[in-house]
Amino acid sequence: MGVFIILSQWSIFHIPRVCKGFKMAKITRQSMADATRHKLIMVAHDLFSHKGYPQTSLDTIVTKAQMTKGAVYHHFKNKQQVYAACYEYQARQVAQYIAQTPQTEDAWADALSQCQAFLDFVIKQGKASMPLQEVISVLGYERWIKLDSQHTMGIMLNAVERLQTAKLVKPYPAPLLAQTLYGLLVSSAMSLSAFKPNKQSLQQQKMLVQDLLSGIRLSNEQ
Repeated sequence: MGVFIILSQWSIFHIPRVCKGFKMAKITRQSMADATRHKLIMVAHDLFSHKGYPQTSLDTIVTKAQMTKGAVYHHFKNKQQVYAACYEYQARQVAQYIAQTPQTEDAWADALSQCQAFLDFVIKQGKASMPLQEVISVLGYERWIKLDSQHTMGIMLNAVERLQTAKLVKPYPAPLLAQTLYGLLVSSAMSLSAFKPNKQSLQQQKMLVQDLLSGIRLSNEQ
């Protein structure tokens, strides 16, 4: 009976601590796994951006990351999955950069500013970004657009919906208009990446985007 009381008292004071310890250990392991995955993506993104997909092997990635292939395969099935994760990271960076554009009461001016911010990001990153031509080629159009829909495309859709709410654009379906607008920006980004961009070419692309957008704008008479 005395032993039971002692054990019961031990359980009351120590079992919660043991459980907390297990929980903390689990959190620590998850944090370490997340850190490993993040480092792999950072290293791989840099290699894919500068060397391209064909010239970047998993061996190259693990060597530069100072890890083992086992660490890669713990998080990714193959090199294409690593590539997709790297592009999703890049798409998230683009979306965050565009989201920093100040919002005003002028939906049209805000939409133009966001489009221009997208092109500014392309110039700012330069060779530090994975080229969209290769991304679409490696991942395929459907997988690429699915990844983008979670990030940059979502911002474009919000911009289009604001324009429609303000009755500033013709009544096309919002998803169609957002996808067309984003396609225009991607095409402009590819054009800038194909040559050595400068302030003049960037300004020309921005003016082109603005002029094409003006084609869907409702006039005051309408």
